[in-house]
Amino acid sequence: MSHTLVRLTIQSVEIVPDRVSDPNRALKDDAKTSNAGIEASTMRGDFMGHTSNGSIKVDGLEGAFEAETSNSSIVARIEKLAVGRPVKASSSNGSIDLTLPEYTNQAIDADTSNSSIVLRLPARTNADLRASSSNSSLNSDFEMTSSGANSKNRLEGRIGSGGGTIRLSTSNGSVRVQKL
Repeated sequence: MSHTLVRLTIQSVEIVPDRVSDPNRALKDDAKTSNAGIEASTMRGDFMGHTSNGSIKVDGLEGAFEAETSNSSIVARIEKLAVGRPVKASSSNGSIDLTLPEYTNQAIDADTSNSSIVLRLPARTNADLRASSSNSSLNSDFEMTSSGANSKNRLEGRIGSGGGTIRLSTSNGSVRVQKL
């Protein structure tokens, strides 16, 4: 039986909880800081990270994801999103890069200003996409059925048979939705 070990790094301080005696028990990390970054890897449970002037990097999450920062980026690979839980990522002056290899129709809400958003999803994704950018390009690898007035600055449509709402919004940055 394997145990889950969580490593959370805030600037140069590491918090490593004891091994979980029940590997099915989920953990919850609520990390808050300013002027420092947050990193978490190989985590099962809910992740909530809030910082200013620091990046947020999460790799190998199985659970809910919520991240907010300013003046830095958010990069996350969410292996398995918690059932019925949305992904929320917000940054000002920083890029957002999200990868969800097992996306199953949950809502995704990502917004930033002065930077780009990249979202990677499985090829067989079903979702309703709403993407906008004030001053840059919008691109999707997925075939979509248009559901709104698409323009240079707005892209709305149904991917596959539709499903969870994916809202991606930026000003002065591009939005790319890519197939894994």
